[in-house]
Amino acid sequence: MIKKNLWIVALMAVVAFLFMGCPDNAGDLKSGYKSNKTATDDLIIDDPKEIAALLKAKGYYGADTGGCSTDDNVAIFNLAASPDNFGFELNFPEDAEGYLSLEVTFVLDKVDLLTNGAAKIGFQSAVGADLKPYDDYEIVFGKAVDEKEHKQVFSLNAPNVLPNKQVLFKHNKYGPNNDDRNDPKTGSEAPVNYRLKITKMVFKAGDPVPCCTDCDVATCKDCEAEECTDACGTGCCVIFKGDATTKIEFVKGTTAAADKIVHTNPVLNFSGGTKVSAIGVVTMNNYSIIYYKFPEDTAQFKIADYDYFTITYTLSNIVNSDTVLAYPDADYDASGKAGSANRNKNLKVEFRDYGGVDPFSIGRWDDLGGVGANQTKQKQTWGDNGTNGVAIRMNSWDVNPKQGDGSCAESIDIQITKIEFSKGTRHTVEFFSPMTPANNNFAKVIILNGNTLGDKMPKVTNPGWTHSGWVDDWKSDANEPPLTANTVTATTQIVKDTKLFATWLFIPLPTIAREAAANDTLFTAVGTWNDWDETNYPNAKSKFVFDSKSYWVIGDTRSNNWGTKATAIAQATYDAVKAQLGFTYVRYAITGLETMSPYFNSYTNLVVTYDMIQVAGDHTAIQIRSSNDGGSSTDIIAPNLEAGTGKTFKVPVSAIEPGYFSFVKSGGAGSVMLFRVTKVELVFE
Repeated sequence: MIKKNLWIVALMAVVAFLFMGCPDNAGDLKSGYKSNKTATDDLIIDDPKEIAALLKAKGYYGADTGGCSTDDNVAIFNLAASPDNFGFELNFPEDAEGYLSLEVTFVLDKVDLLTNGAAKIGFQSAVGADLKPYDDYEIVFGKAVDEKEHKQVFSLNAPNVLPNKQVLFKHNKYGPNNDDRNDPKTGSEAPVNYRLKITKMVFKAGDPVPCCTDCDVATCKDCEAEECTDACGTGCCVIFKGDATTKIEFVKGTTAAADKIVHTNPVLNFSGGTKVSAIGVVTMNNYSIIYYKFPEDTAQFKIADYDYFTITYTLSNIVNSDTVLAYPDADYDASGKAGSANRNKNLKVEFRDYGGVDPFSIGRWDDLGGVGANQTKQKQTWGDNGTNGVAIRMNSWDVNPKQGDGSCAESIDIQITKIEFSKGTRHTVEFFSPMTPANNNFAKVIILNGNTLGDKMPKVTNPGWTHSGWVDDWKSDANEPPLTANTVTATTQIVKDTKLFATWLFIPLPTIAREAAANDTLFTAVGTWNDWDETNYPNAKSKFVFDSKSYWVIGDTRSNNWGTKATAIAQATYDAVKAQLGFTYVRYAITGLETMSPYFNSYTNLVVTYDMIQVAGDHTAIQIRSSNDGGSSTDIIAPNLEAGTGKTFKVPVSAIEPGYFSFVKSGGAGSVMLFRVTKVELVFE
């Protein structure tokens, strides 16, 4: 039944005691407290029927629940094909509004079938999205019923408020590195058949107790919001103690007019199984994230007055297994662990906004180097995407040379001892259109030195005219720029105060087409997964001839993951494609598009005509990336392309301004397509 428990006097006494032992600035950690509950009681739901009303089977890619079902408060996983695509919703009751956290208790109720591993579930905040700002929210139950209660705590406090007032959970077939499929500690490949009983949901109220030190915070996801249940319990908030070089304190220092402000050992929060010592040494592993919230504005300074933040840090205690995860692939051997000469030496990280959601708009990936003291890394506050903080996430991609370059340590200690905020040089960019005086009202833009205009570049139109770009000089007595004027685009670095002038054409732009030779394709292969794959599958980048036409093969077949043959494909064709591609995937690119017209940037869209034939699997998502090699970059569009011949889709020219883009298989591991581009057309619409 739903009931409320008053916090007992003894707990309040513990709280008071812990606060007495906290440093003077402990109260600062409450700044994120957003609860609209004034009561000091918890909301407890432990009646099976009431839990059943909140539990619902969910098909993540459609209405079909994929074998998932419920029996009162029991979630039943009976998945014959794709356990990662289906699961359950655990919804919140109406009177749960405003609580700080949710604790859910699970029991592995029954096991009928686990093919090669353990019962393991992962949580999401929305379909297709990990719980934010966390990446490591999961429970491993094991291989057999042991009647053990497993608890998971979800922060409901900003910035971690779950958007749909529900938690989604699904079977996770992968191991901690998505590679070792036979490890009994990990999930299990399909088919699986087991039951999870949800015995209790507790929505917790009351202020957090931020006084734990030297804690294993594997389940501590938001230190400003969760309750500390014992000396080093769930939800502990770290306050480092020590001398002047280790104590967490904010040094107000100077006024906003000064060049910089300084935090010496700033307040930091952590997630992802991170371990933190009492003096602030963070042990980072594959899933670790460090969160740092910029200081709030005061009468002395405003963060908006500063342009950069520089972290000073010490790296130590590299821990490696010095092995590469074993694959069941027969053709994978010890030579695969060669990788970079710097393997397992450095800490590589990704900078995201404080919510851990969006990558920094300016400078996303960084190598923080190897062991050493007083190292520094400077980033722009302009890249925090408006959240006034940063999440520093370990780049687990490069730990394993099978997938990355193998240069990232598997575990490394970092102590951030100082964060400085400093000012840079800002430039004013003004925009004019002498040829069209009626279309000449543009707002000024402020740009930090060395940055580009990006999406701050105005999009201009004028009926009957075609905008042909911007230049940095103009004749005062003529409708044209001087010969010395330079073209400036959205990707040009701004290094001084600049005036830009719009140039126009008096005629509409004609459609310009580039077509492939008869029975051929326009774009080229630009790389496989990595050098190891190219050694083992040297033909993966070759063209494949089908029905007298040349195609490229697009697919993701790593880890022996080939989907079932498409119905319309002959077995011989399927076998031939499989023999060529092997167990990898190949990226492709269209380049040189800017040479199609001197007014390339003035066109609105590129229309791509393609032929696509499904060979294996049933998933057809293709990522279109703004890069010339298919590597990490901005995804332009990710359409579910329709198989067939003479099909088309559009790419905005503004998204491919450098004149190239690439094709990469997305999702649906095991799906493989033959793909060729027969024509691209620049159109002005």
